[in-house]
Amino acid sequence: MASKRGRKSRDRSARPSPSPRKTSNPPILAATRRFLRALEEFEHARETHDGSDPDLRLPDSLDLLSRSACTVATDLGELQFAYDIIERKLPVAPAGPKGINWRAPLRPEELIYYAEIATSADADYRTQRELNAAAAAQRAAVRRVELDHQCGRPTKTSGAPCANRPVYLPGAGHGGGLGGRRGRA
Repeated sequence: MASKRGRKSRDRSARPSPSPRKTSNPPILAATRRFLRALEEFEHARETHDGSDPDLRLPDSLDLLSRSACTVATDLGELQFAYDIIERKLPVAPAGPKGINWRAPLRPEELIYYAEIATSADADYRTQRELNAAAAAQRAAVRRVELDHQCGRPTKTSGAPCANRPVYLPGAGHGGGLGGRRGRA
């Protein structure tokens, strides 16, 4: 079942329980808590306003804002849980089920998902982030070397030899070569 924000709900009972100890809170967590308290205060004021005989209706933006307190509370819980995963150095999977490595920064729900599918052999988030960044840099370096190969035929405008550009070919992915070239699988 999809929620209002378009995400699929998933069973959250399989998550590792957060640590009961006091964690170091990044400033964004404290600011989000203050924002949530202000939203809850606004929600109470809106209920009082709607319960009375108001002279004016609230503008649409304020009406929508009053419904967001529950969403912010849920997101705050996910943010705190994600920071707890990082601080406790729990293992995080290097890639999703399709084998594609993630790139930092992740959204809290993505980090929680990768922590849920991680095995005990996987590294913690910060280590895995460095490993994934190194793998991406290595792939980019290989791609740059492939693209630095020049075709040797001078262009009409500058006289310089043309350079290969990456071309997406369905079924073959990103291949080097000229735009009209096929055959690289």
